[in-house]
Amino acid sequence: MDDDFDTPAAVAVLQVLRRDANTALDDGRTDDAATLIAEVRSVAGALGLELTGATLEIESDVADLVTQRDAARAAKDWAGADRIRDELLARGIVLEDTPNGTVWRQG
Repeated sequence: MDDDFDTPAAVAVLQVLRRDANTALDDGRTDDAATLIAEVRSVAGALGLELTGATLEIESDVADLVTQRDAARAAKDWAGADRIRDELLARGIVLEDTPNGTVWRQG
C-alpha cells in the first residue's frame, strides 16, 4: 500500500462498534445490535479479518434457549425455566431478566 492505513485507529473503531453492539444487546435493543454487528463484520472484512461462524452459531443457540426459557416462564414452568438457566450458566452464559425482556452475556 502506498498510504499509511493507520491500523491502530481502524482496530479502535472496530472495538467501539463491538462495545456498542454488546451494550445494545444488554439493553434489549436487538435491531440496533444487529445493525452494529453488521458494521463490525464490514469493518473487520475491510481490515482483512475473518470472523468465524462459530460465534453466530453460539449466539443463535443461546437465543433459542433464551426463547425457550421465556416460554417456560410464561407458562409458569419454573422447573423448566430453571433447567434452561442452569444449562446456560454451565456454558458460561449469564441471564438477566429486565423489563425489556431477557438479556444474556458471557460471564
